[in-house]
Amino acid sequence: MDQMEKHSLENSLPCVTVDRELLTQIEDYVRGFLNERFHVKTEIIDAAYETTICKRSQKSTFGLVANHDGILFPNEITKVEIALAIPQRDTLESSRPDGEVEIEFNLTLSRRRGETEIYITVTASRPEEAALNLLAGIRKLLEQKSNRNFLYHPDSFWSAILFIAFLLWSLASEYMAFSHVSAWRGVLISGVILTGGWAVLRRLQPYCSFDTQSQRQNDKTANVILIAVLLASVINIVSSFYPQLF
Repeated sequence: MDQMEKHSLENSLPCVTVDRELLTQIEDYVRGFLNERFHVKTEIIDAAYETTICKRSQKSTFGLVANHDGILFPNEITKVEIALAIPQRDTLESSRPDGEVEIEFNLTLSRRRGETEIYITVTASRPEEAALNLLAGIRKLLEQKSNRNFLYHPDSFWSAILFIAFLLWSLASEYMAFSHVSAWRGVLISGVILTGGWAVLRRLQPYCSFDTQSQRQNDKTANVILIAVLLASVINIVSSFYPQLF
């Protein structure tokens, strides 16, 4: 019998569009993985599986999404939490030759980047391999629902880069004004347009978006704003350097 070991991992996750199909696929994958890898009975997994829909002021917890009727995502949704904790006494089958296992699985898909993460703990033989394989399967499912919202929710490194870029843009416009370059106002105004547009889009496009009526409307609005901001910025800069064209 292999020695029992414990391995834990925590990982940030990509921004995705969360719908019923994605959550059902995650359920099916987790159930299949635990059944095949550890021979955990399906009914044990189903009984331990919890899905929590979080709104601004309250939470709703139930089991499998596949068994949930009615509206899944309210307009006020802020995040979805998936939790699974299987103690040793529930995972052991009489025919298992390799001992007992413990599995803890927590997945959060949130409007906020910092809250979107996964935590896995496995106590078994070769637990690291099992935890990494489970993570890889989950990430593959998420990548199929990825979106571009990371552009409005950069990590700390890219946030610093954007801040430096904004400062350089401002300094460039100030230098142009000091040098009596007539286009400095256009450059400065374009910077303000881009910054303001980015701030608005950040509100309309959360890190993880959910399949709600309000979010679908926000997506349409965001596309219009993005096109308008880019066009206004380009036209403003071109007209500043080449006023004879307008």
